Amino acid sequence: RSSGNWRLSLHREHPALDLSPCYIDLKPSLLANPGLLALAADLLVEQLRSVIESADQISGVPLGGKIIAIIVAYRTSKPMVFLAGRETEGVLSPDDQVVLFEDVVTAGGSVRRSVEALRGGGARVIGIGSVLDRGPEKSRLVGIPYASLFYFQETVLPFFLREKLADP
Repeated sequence: RSSGNWRLSLHREHPALDLSPCYIDLKPSLLANPGLLALAADLLVEQLRSVIESADQISGVPLGGKIIAIIVAYRTSKPMVFLAGRETEGVLSPDDQVVLFEDVVTAGGSVRRSVEALRGGGARVIGIGSVLDRGPEKSRLVGIPYASLFYFQETVLPFFLREKLADP
């Protein structure tokens, strides 16, 4: 989104990491481009198809994950449970299997809090999907199957650095 030296949430857990050369907020792009939002959701459905098929519900980390989860729930005809802070909203039965979505995972803190909230409501989170994982390594999110469309270190950072070097 913009360049500079950005201290991100992952720097709390990994203070020795270099500051990020860019800050990425996908929400404005996803909200302003319904086709892009639908494409991201559809690609995540493909990556997590077997997990989603065995899920009882879909959920999303507020706010970025929620907008993706709404499309995924619609596309898969699965009901949703909303997260509001550490509370769940909707019908959540004990032992419901839930797949959780997020737009950008940095250190995984928001995802972990969302998993805790769902578990507190009696659910079992059986999969997690994100559009972008910008962690220093592919996220290892609490031992739950995880898929991301893009990994910052492998796709976004090389592109960003190439473009920045080409900029006069």
